Amino acid sequence: MTFSKKATRVSTLGISALGLFSMVLPAMAKDAAGATAPAYNPSTVVNVMGTVSAIRQVPGNDPMAGVHLTVKAKTGTFDVVLGPASFLKLTRTNYISGEYIEVQGSLVNGTTVLSREVYADDATLTLRDANGSPLWPEWGL
Repeated sequence: MTFSKKATRVSTLGISALGLFSMVLPAMAKDAAGATAPAYNPSTVVNVMGTVSAIRQVPGNDPMAGVHLTVKAKTGTFDVVLGPASFLKLTRTNYISGEYIEVQGSLVNGTTVLSREVYADDATLTLRDANGSPLWPEWGL
């Protein structure tokens, strides 16, 4: 009898833990090594205005995969995460070093901005909805 009660408690604990993980895991993306990508948080939205000083592609096996811009602003230098290169190609978006841009997005890890919208010249690139959900899955990416 005692054994059954213990097993029941362990099962309940296991189910509770499973329920907790099922709520937490969708908000986190992990790579094969277990590194977690930061999640977009609407309460940490900032506007960054500055000049693109570098453009780089982070490989797909990294939790921060995609196109990144290094933006030098008056308040510091920011790593601006745009999204998959394939999405930028579909939207015919291209940024160049020296270009002035304005970015609205979620500030994570102190200097990393997960972009929601990028304004350059007269064009606006929308990468995420107001809650931070990426738009590229809607394009089949």
